[in-house]
Amino acid sequence: MSGVNGPAQLIFIPGMQCTHELWDEVIPQVTDRFDVTVAPIRANSVAQAAADALAHAPGPVILVGHSLGGVIAMAAARLSPDRVAGLVLVCASPLPPRTEQRREWTRSDGLARDGRSDAVVAQFLDAVFPQPIRASPDVVKVARRMALKTRLGDFRAQLAVQQSRQDERPALKQFNGPVLVLGGRHDPLVSTRTLTNLAGLPPHADLCVDEGSGHLLPLENPIWVGCQLRSWLSLDPPMKLSSERAS
Repeated sequence: MSGVNGPAQLIFIPGMQCTHELWDEVIPQVTDRFDVTVAPIRANSVAQAAADALAHAPGPVILVGHSLGGVIAMAAARLSPDRVAGLVLVCASPLPPRTEQRREWTRSDGLARDGRSDAVVAQFLDAVFPQPIRASPDVVKVARRMALKTRLGDFRAQLAVQQSRQDERPALKQFNGPVLVLGGRHDPLVSTRTLTNLAGLPPHADLCVDEGSGHLLPLENPIWVGCQLRSWLSLDPPMKLSSERAS
C-alpha cells in the first residue's frame, strides 16, 4: 500500500500517563517534511479529547496515537472523518472497556483522589513493565519520569476518557484513509492478536510488530518506529515494512 503524501499535519497523541517524551526520539525522524504537534490528553471524554487533538491544526491531519492516544485517534476518525487523512495506531486497542477494566480504573481514580501519587506511578510501571522487566533501565527511568510529571488531576481526566470509550471497530471498517498499526510482541496490555484484528478492520491498513518491544514501543525502539513511519509516509524509498527489531 502506498503511504500518505501531502500537506497533512502530524499530530502525536501520547498514551495514558505519558508526555511528549514518549515521542522525543521519533518526531525528529519526520520533521524534515511534516509539521508536527504533540497533543496531550487533558479532556474528560473521548469525544472531547478527539476534538482537542483536531484543534491543533485547521486542515487535514494524520493522527499518531499511542495506547489511549490511539483510541482517541480512532474516535477522531469516527467523529470527523473529513479531517483525518490517516491513522497511525501504536499499541492501541479498538475494543470497548471490559468490566474488570472499569473496576480497575475506578480503583485508580480513588488512589488519585486521595493524593496517592506514589501508588499511581507504581501501578503504571507494574502495568507496562511486568516481571521480568525486558526494557532497559533508561526506558524505565523515562517512563517513571513521565508518570511523575502527569498531574493527578490530568490522570483522573484520562481515567474518565477511558471510561467513555466505545467500540471503534464498526467505524474503522468504514474509514477509507490509510492506517498503520504498530505494536510490540511483548506488550502485556495489547496482544498481537488484538493488533492483527485491528489491522484487519480498515480497508487500507498495514501491520508491523517489533519482536523485542513491549507497550512503550516508541520509547523502547524509537528508531524502528521512525523507520516504519517514514516508509509509510513515503519519506523514504519504498521498502517492505519489517517486523524485525532495529539494531
